Amino acid sequence: MDFRQLQMFKTVAELGSFTKAGTKLFVSHSAISRQVKLLGEELHSPLFMSIGRQVTLTEAGRVLLPYAEAILNQVADASQRVLDVSQSSLQRVHIGTSTTTLSFFLPPILEEFRKCYPKHPLLVTTGLTDTILEEIHRGTIDIGLVALPFEARRQTVQPLYREEFVIAVGNRHTLAKKRSVRPRELENLPLILYPRGSGFRRTLDNFFYEVGLSPLVGLEVENEEAMEKAAIDGVGIAFLSKHRASRDKLHILRVLEHPLYREVAFVHQTRVGPLPEHLSGFLQLCMRHVRSSVGVFIPPSIT
Repeated sequence: MDFRQLQMFKTVAELGSFTKAGTKLFVSHSAISRQVKLLGEELHSPLFMSIGRQVTLTEAGRVLLPYAEAILNQVADASQRVLDVSQSSLQRVHIGTSTTTLSFFLPPILEEFRKCYPKHPLLVTTGLTDTILEEIHRGTIDIGLVALPFEARRQTVQPLYREEFVIAVGNRHTLAKKRSVRPRELENLPLILYPRGSGFRRTLDNFFYEVGLSPLVGLEVENEEAMEKAAIDGVGIAFLSKHRASRDKLHILRVLEHPLYREVAFVHQTRVGPLPEHLSGFLQLCMRHVRSSVGVFIPPSIT
């Protein structure tokens, strides 16, 4: 008795025909008839009897059928479980984030995650918030660490931290002798901004609207390193993370009465039931890092 014989026997029993069973299993009906006959001989009892063109189970066949079904189901279940283990052992975690978050927040978290979850290789992609959210919606990115505000689409959002942003200008800029500026002092001065589609760009656009400023956009770049270099070269005024700005090459200012913050959130597809253990673990590592770095990464509940 073998697996293939039991599969043929079960299919004939379901369809009542050796020919139909052969068509379903892509085997000649004569080969199926021979294997079922051999199975019956091994069990010392015929398993089918013919009534016209139909075949029906004998008493022995009716006894065997539930056992055959149970064995085949167990084999299928075992195969699926082994496949699940095999897939989970190499289940890559795709993370989408900004260059700032990648450089100044994620490194220790990525290192710790690799130690805790060695069977889950990481892929990190940088990009605009809108692009990352779209990829999360499609299921091609598992986790997003992106700047608020944005409109979530069937996505769960967990705010992680706030990070102060400052104005950065080259040391020869007209504002380089000041420690702070009023919003109107930025009027008609070229600005270096994130492109539209960025969460922090939305924050800045809201700021410009609130203070009644029509920004003069001189350069739009997504990469903070390029933004910083452009400010150093005197291209315009950049808005950089306080911890990113190179103080030996740039002059740092704040906007009076209008502190600027970027709030970063952990985002994933909304699902039924809890997050998979490794994704939940990644979130816990992020929150632990925030708690241990208060003053650098400010929990969103702290103002």
